[in-house]
Amino acid sequence: MRIIAATNRNLEDMVAAGLFREDLYYRLNICHFRIPPLRERRDEILILYQYFIKTCLGDDGRSAPTFENDVFHYLFEVYPFPGNIRELKNLSLYIAAISDGRPIGFADLPERYRRYYDAWHRQDPKNLMDPRQTARENAERNFLLAPLHQHQGNIPAVCWELSLSRSRVYQLLQKYGIRTTEFRSGAPSAS
Repeated sequence: MRIIAATNRNLEDMVAAGLFREDLYYRLNICHFRIPPLRERRDEILILYQYFIKTCLGDDGRSAPTFENDVFHYLFEVYPFPGNIRELKNLSLYIAAISDGRPIGFADLPERYRRYYDAWHRQDPKNLMDPRQTARENAERNFLLAPLHQHQGNIPAVCWELSLSRSRVYQLLQKYGIRTTEFRSGAPSAS
């Protein structure tokens, strides 16, 4: 028997907190894959949208809907898609259904997209981040910093200690703007 399971929670933390059975965790956690959320794969959003729109429109002869420039920028470069690919697919279905040949404007979007845009437009976009996501990113950054300090920026040693691939460690370094030279002995300290 094979079971494929997915979760958006950290099961290791839940096991440690007594919220998930340890034996079940070890039965399920044979081959672990982390699939980053859509907001971390921004280059895929437009590609997926185009696929969904093409599927929605089929062969009925309608052309793909267009967007006003600021709406295009907002949807494909700013909006975080907390519902991931399902949300993007539903938005694509909605846009295909309401499209009448004119460019899609903000007034055409569902209300929650307009509300998020209004809040984003008035504030620093970082203020809109989910507090759980902020806490997770802080934990992830600290998770990386400890072995970097311990191994003085030696990437292979950090990879081995964290059980991460070299490419994943470099992704995290880039994501958090961390330079390994800051951890090498004799490097000037940041002030």
